[in-house]
Amino acid sequence: MAVFLASLSKVQVTNKAIRIRTASRIQGLWKHTTPTLAHVESNLNHPTDDIAAANEPNIAKRGGLSAAVKVLQEADQPLNCKTIVERMLQQGYWKTNGKTPQATINAAIAREIKTKGDNSRFRKVQRGLFALAK
Repeated sequence: MAVFLASLSKVQVTNKAIRIRTASRIQGLWKHTTPTLAHVESNLNHPTDDIAAANEPNIAKRGGLSAAVKVLQEADQPLNCKTIVERMLQQGYWKTNGKTPQATINAAIAREIKTKGDNSRFRKVQRGLFALAK
């Protein structure tokens, strides 16, 4: 208990009551560490995986919606989600282990249309058919 009270001097006190239901949830005190100069320099000399993957010609790490945009650009006509997913997988634009990738892409496109509205990359032509918004 003394260790816990001593560490409170470093924490900002908000005077809010907290309730801890089980003591097993307390793992220990979080310690903030600042990176050393050598650590920062090593990260600058070695690009991250994301940057390296973006520069590669194989774009399999592309997200599902970005891959769908690429397929619709190449098709230049409205497509249904089954066709979009088949072409994404054949071209290697997207990889998935899901059982229903068509439903995943359909839901993602519909969600983007609903949330972004006029700023969406997609538009619904008719039931099940999507095209690029121009």
